[in-house]
Amino acid sequence: TRSLTHSSPQASLGDNHVELATVILKEKCVVLLYDKMPESVRRLEQLFSWRDANDDSSTCIGTMLEKPLIDETMVNEKDTELWQLLSGLNELDIQLYRNARLIFHEQGIELFGKSLNDLVA
Repeated sequence: TRSLTHSSPQASLGDNHVELATVILKEKCVVLLYDKMPESVRRLEQLFSWRDANDDSSTCIGTMLEKPLIDETMVNEKDTELWQLLSGLNELDIQLYRNARLIFHEQGIELFGKSLNDLVA
């Protein structure tokens, strides 16, 4: 939130900063999500015309997508004291992240012709 809105480290941020950062993401960025890596890579391929049937990149991308994206054992339950502390300190960034996830779905429909059902699957 702070980076997108060019706010200084000392600035106090509020909901207006989240709104501005959300507008910037929506109007200036293609949102990609780590936990939606296969779809995100497909979007990049489509956007930049990267797909070439005779290219080794398909094999490379396929290999990368087969690897686990996150170690589930490293994710703590949201009801832990540490989660409560971190989420309190990063509340605005969490709001922006939730907005980015919505933008990802909207862009799937608007830019990449994906229906909402395609994105949920």
